[in-house]
This record gives sequence, structure tokens and C-alpha cells, in this order.
Amino acid sequence: MPGKTWTPREIKQTVVAEISTCVAANGLRQVEIAQTSKLQPTLGLSSLDIVQLIESLNEKFNANPFRTEAMTDLQTVGDLCRVYIDAVSSGR
Repeated sequence: MPGKTWTPREIKQTVVAEISTCVAANGLRQVEIAQTSKLQPTLGLSSLDIVQLIESLNEKFNANPFRTEAMTDLQTVGDLCRVYIDAVSSGR
């Protein structure tokens, strides 16, 4: 959403909502999504799911944190939230 000012709380809520949508769309087991939840083993997301999730978040936040961050460093929901909070606040 270009022009929107996102708070860290809104970013976290949006990331969790997008993950929940991805989990449901793939017919994966619904589990509580916490900041410490691991994207692959806990939530069951495949590498392709994560790439699609990131594309969706890039579009939603109008930001791409992976110009400076490695996708391979993402392990948890909290990691994903952190890179988007940093990217949105710095205008990346």
C-alpha cells in the first residue's frame, strides 16, 4: 500500500495474517503463529511458500528488505517481522 505509514505492530500483525493465509491455502495444519515459530519445521512452509509469502509482503509494504538481507537468514516469524520493520522504517 504505497503512501501508508506502517507501525511495527501493524507490520507484525500483517506478517502473521499473511502467514496464516499461506498456511490455510496450502492445507497445512493450523498452529498458533508466534514470533518464535519456525517458518519451515513449525509452520510447514516450503521454500516456494516462503518466496510467495515474501513477494506478497513486498507488494503489501511496498518494500524489499532482501536488497540488503539474505533470505537464508530467515528462520522464524520474528525474523521476517524484523526485516520488514527495518525495511519499511528505512524506506527500502
